[in-house]
Amino acid sequence: MDIIASYGFGVEISSMKDADNPFVKNAIKLFSNEKVDNPMVLLMVSFPKLMHYMDLFPPEASDFFVKIVREIVEARKQNPDTGTRNDFLDIILQALKELEENEGYQRMGITQKVLEAQLMVFFLAGFDTGRTTMSFTSYYFALHPEIQSKVREEILDAIKATDGEIRHDTLSKLPLLDACIAESLRLHPPLSRLERVTKRDFQ
Repeated sequence: MDIIASYGFGVEISSMKDADNPFVKNAIKLFSNEKVDNPMVLLMVSFPKLMHYMDLFPPEASDFFVKIVREIVEARKQNPDTGTRNDFLDIILQALKELEENEGYQRMGITQKVLEAQLMVFFLAGFDTGRTTMSFTSYYFALHPEIQSKVREEILDAIKATDGEIRHDTLSKLPLLDACIAESLRLHPPLSRLERVTKRDFQ
């Protein structure tokens, strides 16, 4: 959650140390909603247009994140000299700028509300899928301690090779861990379908 909050919303949090943080509490509300177990959710997934008439997530939690997005976007617009974070919000800001300058975006139906929704999708998809994958991977490590030990040794060797520093290229030196995560995804994919469809043909 901390990584998604930082790179998606530009918000620095520590979900493990500060569980009472409003960002953390509202994020938990999004994924602990009792409506998820409601049979109507299956209908909404099968017939997406029903989502226009039903709330899948608690309104107060959804409103919280929409408010955060708008406040941060407005703050960065007002203070462009503060520099860029190269995060997802910067991409949104660039898209908003192009939206204002390019009528083609408006004809395609891309509005500020659509861009805000993309940020919400980024958070929901990034957080929940990552959480689910880590949970199942940890579960199988517990079932197979011998594999867990080999993965641990692989990680320690990779970190030792970089003098204790964990870098991005370190991940490419962990083939066993990568294979374990891939197998977990094969057994329990967090997403079983793709919701997006093109509205018209493109060349």
